[in-house]
Amino acid sequence: MPQSEVTLKNEGGNQTSSAQVNSQATRLDKQKFDFASVRIQMILGNMFVLAICILAYQPILHSGFLLDDFLHVDYVARALAGAPNDFFANFTGNWAGSDLMKSYRPFTSISFFIDYLVWHANAFGFHLTNVLLTAACALTISLITLQMTGRNGNQLLGAPAVWAGLLFAVYPLHPEATAWVVGRVDLLCTLFYLISIFCYLRYQEILEKRYLVASLISFALAFTSKEMAVTLPAVITAASILLRRNDPPRSAAKSVDLPAALSESKYYWLLFALLTLLRTHFLGSLVGGYGESGIGSLLGSFFNFFDRSSLYKIIVPISEEMHASAQLQVLCSVLFVSILMIGFIKWLSYRTDWKPICFLAIWCGLALLPTFQIWHIYPNLVGSRLFFLSSAPLCIMLALLAAPATEALSRRSAAIYASAGTIALSLTFVVWSYTLSLNLVPWEEAGKQMSRLQEQLEQIRSQAQGKEVALMSLPTDYKGAGMLTRPMYLSMSLRPPFHATDISKSFMAMDLAGLSKDFHGEMRRLAAHERRYAWNDNSGRFVEWVPPSGKSYFLQKFGDPWKANVDITPPDVMTIRPNEWQVVPADTPYVEQHSGFTRIFAGAPIRGAKPITLGLRNNPVINPLEVHDVVLHAKIYDNDSPLLTDEPFRPDCLVLSWQASVNEGGTSQEFTMPLKYISAGLYVASVGDSADWCRSKGATHLRIQCLPGRYVADLYELEIGMAPAGRGN
Repeated sequence: MPQSEVTLKNEGGNQTSSAQVNSQATRLDKQKFDFASVRIQMILGNMFVLAICILAYQPILHSGFLLDDFLHVDYVARALAGAPNDFFANFTGNWAGSDLMKSYRPFTSISFFIDYLVWHANAFGFHLTNVLLTAACALTISLITLQMTGRNGNQLLGAPAVWAGLLFAVYPLHPEATAWVVGRVDLLCTLFYLISIFCYLRYQEILEKRYLVASLISFALAFTSKEMAVTLPAVITAASILLRRNDPPRSAAKSVDLPAALSESKYYWLLFALLTLLRTHFLGSLVGGYGESGIGSLLGSFFNFFDRSSLYKIIVPISEEMHASAQLQVLCSVLFVSILMIGFIKWLSYRTDWKPICFLAIWCGLALLPTFQIWHIYPNLVGSRLFFLSSAPLCIMLALLAAPATEALSRRSAAIYASAGTIALSLTFVVWSYTLSLNLVPWEEAGKQMSRLQEQLEQIRSQAQGKEVALMSLPTDYKGAGMLTRPMYLSMSLRPPFHATDISKSFMAMDLAGLSKDFHGEMRRLAAHERRYAWNDNSGRFVEWVPPSGKSYFLQKFGDPWKANVDITPPDVMTIRPNEWQVVPADTPYVEQHSGFTRIFAGAPIRGAKPITLGLRNNPVINPLEVHDVVLHAKIYDNDSPLLTDEPFRPDCLVLSWQASVNEGGTSQEFTMPLKYISAGLYVASVGDSADWCRSKGATHLRIQCLPGRYVADLYELEIGMAPAGRGN
């Protein structure tokens, strides 16, 4: 409503309006570029974050499509070509019709559709979108950090916010999510998850409903991008408890008002229930995901979070395939611990606010929960994208811990904390940037090898003169960066829109990733082709495949005299004869030599206990194409009741191991398979059901491992190449 103008009289009797007075009295200062302004700091800082993110991931912009990328771009291309059924099926069923998991991710498919409209089958555009999404996540993290420090009156200005964004932009565990086009599921889910949290914090502060609506919409988009978003209502509830509106940072601790927190987050829980019902209706499963859905299996999966090697990778995020120096690993650990120590000393000395750190720790843990079935970060960083969402609160936490505390600090103390925190964050940023460049190398090289692969297959096809070519093995990955693995992806990569013409029917390949496949039979059928090639990991090319050689039958007896043919490990295990008197401590593993068999006392299953292994010293090379089963004639007794022989005791305590090279020109590796109980005295390892056995150049060094346990195993003979009664070979 406009204000009415007031008329005034000056000393000369002239009338002057209030607007004229204000105009004369007000002098506007000239606009200045004030670096002390939070807004200026955030603008410049976020521009730097964006530039760093694009610069860091520039090497993978030309990496091409890998693995599942072909599947998702293929159904989008077919949808635009007049066959939209597979694309629309993502809105009412399992994502891309996967045979490995159950998931509902229609919004991710929409993003692929949009990319294809703009870039067609140019992988550069898809990778650029991924990099920009990663940068958007980093920028949103900066805004969340600023919003969290704003409750302190922004005494810290924009420094922690910018540092949080920078750390996220170069966190070395992100290549799998960013460099792999299909990693977009994690990028989209994380971005909208973060936007939802930021909008909620804004709503919590200024109570404008538009932010609440935006937050709920973002939650729905995150949920339909990936299942990781299911934890958002719990995180919002934690925020409503620990990041309360108008809660002074140094006020006395208040009792947790859970009903009030649930009331504030009720809309998120209601939307969560609605989206869960929708997802369950379309998928026919509440949990979905990977693995078995039994309650025992689901509960047991939570022990995955105690995997120390995966937790170590969070602190030292270096791919072991890149053979980084030990000094780099130590430096990562020292910097991480240093930041934690700065935060702890700061809290111990000045009792700074602990609630934001507590909230971030809860958020980090909650965000991991949906991965309980598959949580693991491998040495080559496969699985690292599972931590992409949780890395957001981690980076914010590190920035807040190292940022200087201004409340209750003298100028000198503030300067000391500021210097220590800035040095720690700066060194972390530099070390992480270098480590990120190392972790990106496999993705860059995988893209180059895929380009060479398509060129070579075109040459092989022309040389075959119309005859079908058998590919005995496909490239699975390059140091953790997935490549092809499945014949389905190979076929897609050799036809439009990825290839100028359709040459996919010229090749037949083995599906190593299929479920319940007859690997043995399929490998034998491929071996019958006239032209056969296999992928060589060392050269990154296909080479002519030579059928394996070796024996199709071998028998090893474990009766006396067997010492000349069998090696026992560990070498210090006690070996005695039945007519010898020996004092053996209880639960100590030892071996008895009998005339017709070898008796193994496995010993107690205590920490550090090793299995007793019987290795075949004169074991010849076994032809994997000629052997489907390895049969062990043995009897297992309860150590306390050795006369009860009718029922097996611990039927999975025996394991078969062997060595083989599964790649052309590759080094020999060790593989294992449990010997399963078939009938009294008969245990079988169906090695023909193992892809590793079937694609090897020959199996050697077969061993029988008796795992630690309170049982006795009588081993009679090992028969290689003879199937049990009633089964074909």
